[in-house]
Amino acid sequence: MGLVPLIFYVILCILLLSKLLAMIPSRAKKRITDKLSECGISVAEEEENKLCDIVVRRKRFWTRNLVMPNVGLNDGYIHEDWITTDLEKCLTRLIDRNYLSLSTFQRRMDLGDDLYRAMLDPYWQYSCGWWLPNIHSLEAAQNYKMELVCTKLQLYAGLRVLDIGCKWGGLLQYMQERYKVIGIGLATSQEHITLGKKLFPKVTFVLEDHRTYCTKHPEEFDRAVCIEHDIDYSSVRNVLKKDSLFLIENTQPLDHLCGQVKGLFRFETVSDVAIYYARTLSEWKKRAISSYTTLQSTECRSLIYYLTVHSVAFALRRIPFWQVMLSSS
Repeated sequence: MGLVPLIFYVILCILLLSKLLAMIPSRAKKRITDKLSECGISVAEEEENKLCDIVVRRKRFWTRNLVMPNVGLNDGYIHEDWITTDLEKCLTRLIDRNYLSLSTFQRRMDLGDDLYRAMLDPYWQYSCGWWLPNIHSLEAAQNYKMELVCTKLQLYAGLRVLDIGCKWGGLLQYMQERYKVIGIGLATSQEHITLGKKLFPKVTFVLEDHRTYCTKHPEEFDRAVCIEHDIDYSSVRNVLKKDSLFLIENTQPLDHLCGQVKGLFRFETVSDVAIYYARTLSEWKKRAISSYTTLQSTECRSLIYYLTVHSVAFALRRIPFWQVMLSSS
């Protein structure tokens, strides 16, 4: 092939490729619009000036959602590729129709002490409160939940209590103030301990993996509690005395939990409290939003999206959440 035909061939390929690339956004727009419509969500670009659920501000929204729907939606909201006046409504429909997968979301987000202080209750409970019909504030919901935990554990003065994954130690402080128990909090980070000692000086913290600690302290505790922390049940059984009680809260499927505790613990009570977590996350979001000077920052939009996704997921029971009372009888 001579030089001239070769140049002509290259130019022709470039023109064809350019034409194909130019077609991608329009095809992506139609496909994504159709898929979102199936979820009951209307969508339009900002310059179209239409009343709709999702307003697209950057054209990369279409191609990103075509290639990676989860990333396109998640990052797209955070970086304002798209906006909406009702994020909860949009996410509810997307998750309910399985358009948005929850597998890409982490279950915990490191927010920083100042934001935790603005968002959480005085005992810094970074888990769900209990929202009965007569409870209308986050503080009341968390206090009721802590008192319920103490009641189920049948606490009284002098009992030795182990809190596994105690975070900042607020629950142990509550137990010691009201029931005069002797508590040890197993923390997962030095940062939690450093701040926890300032917030809750009555708590004794230990920075050690619970499996190692339980092995070194056989049958030393009367009660144990574990709120949203990965657990090795045989290790916990080792650290508890006979006829002890162990309360857990987590998102583990019940059939998995049954298999893990078989031969170690007996089920006493099981409570499905996922809907309480949805309400708690909504309350956290309100407080977090009020702590920001601007709602347009990437950090703020990321937090709002994270809290809303999980609130919707718990409300739809796409993430389970159980409070389980076990006994070592």
